[in-house]
Amino acid sequence: VANPQASSAAGRDEHRAGAPFRATEIRRRAAFGVAHRDGRETPAESVRLVPTLYAPAGGANPAVGAATGFGAFTSGVATGTDFTWPEVGIIQVRGGIGDADYLGAGDVTGATLSERIGRFIPSRFSVALNSPLLTTACGAGGFTYQGQPFGYSTAPVITATAVAVGGTTTTNYTGSFFRLTNSTLTGRTYTSAAGTLDVSGLPATTTDPAIASPGGGVATLTFGSGAGLRFTKTLLAPFDAGIELAIDVLDGDGVAAVGSAPLGNPVTFGAPNGMPFTAGQEIRYGRIRLGTAAGSERVNLPVPMHAEYYASAAAGFVPNTGDTCTTGVSLAFSSYTDGLNAGETCVLDSGAPGGSGAGCAAPAAAAQRYREPPTSAAGGDFNLNLQAPGVGNQGGVVITATVPAWLRYDWNAATPGDENPSGQATFGIFRGESRQIYTREIY
Repeated sequence: VANPQASSAAGRDEHRAGAPFRATEIRRRAAFGVAHRDGRETPAESVRLVPTLYAPAGGANPAVGAATGFGAFTSGVATGTDFTWPEVGIIQVRGGIGDADYLGAGDVTGATLSERIGRFIPSRFSVALNSPLLTTACGAGGFTYQGQPFGYSTAPVITATAVAVGGTTTTNYTGSFFRLTNSTLTGRTYTSAAGTLDVSGLPATTTDPAIASPGGGVATLTFGSGAGLRFTKTLLAPFDAGIELAIDVLDGDGVAAVGSAPLGNPVTFGAPNGMPFTAGQEIRYGRIRLGTAAGSERVNLPVPMHAEYYASAAAGFVPNTGDTCTTGVSLAFSSYTDGLNAGETCVLDSGAPGGSGAGCAAPAAAAQRYREPPTSAAGGDFNLNLQAPGVGNQGGVVITATVPAWLRYDWNAATPGDENPSGQATFGIFRGESRQIYTREIY
């Protein structure tokens, strides 16, 4: 096979660093042609190959190694098949006396350099992984809602070291000889133990992972979460995320990460139980529910409003007492009825508009104020109270909460998709005494 004689990092790759290659040497005497009797010295002199680095300029230039080398010369000619050079790049060689001293007369080296040998490329990548952390969206509660985006607290980083056959680092794998790019990586994949993982918010594979070459034959691949991962909303009981990230580490010459799982292709983070989260990896299907309330127009009216999650088919939705994190909720009034008009009731809050967006002008007592996020003492409960409209203002009003997308729910089965929750508050209707022993109505 003809030597392709690469002249740059763009040339055809010929050989793996540290793998054996073949060379033939012809001993010559000046002006006399082939030195037929060379190699018959007592003791016989051996020959070594002395490398000159052609490229990369200024790179490492270790010695050419061999277990046997050329062996015996016949008519001044010998061939060796186990020469090795443990670096990346292109070299030329010349012959030299094996012990650098020919019969006590000093070293003798070839007068001319060989043709170019190489390009040499790494044998493989040796890989190390850091310990990434995903961020729990509600750290205080130890859970994340389905549909709620989450990203990395500590990003995954692959450190890939280019090595020769014997495992030594090929420090010349840098600059133009560094051939690892986003286009050569393949198979970036996120998987989860349960649920459906939505990866549409991740950075494009053209830029993720971010690849850096700090030098010395080392590459770092740092993954980002972009707009975040999320689980598609599906009515499921709470489950652990169990997210794994895998990718095939390959460069433009087909140099690959080789090793025992999870350090060989596909290189994998999170095997076998998923990448950990900062405060728990439980995923919950959630919603915010607004209830109905009725009472006297002379008394402030509490309206049920709290976060819930789907616990199981048997239990259905239960209060999410662990939710002390939800924000971004606003309230609005509409559809007034009878004698109740706009402006005659409002939310007891810290002022107008307050956290609810519909607060009364005067701040309410702390115990009666709307809470967002809910406190740990009343996790999931927003403490919604409406101000009494006063005598003569009997009637109803619809309260609608605009909530984050992951806390909407299909309240109206006749309309596709999820909706914001709504509730009805009515002033001037009384529930009656709950401690009655017996009630009978006669018509």
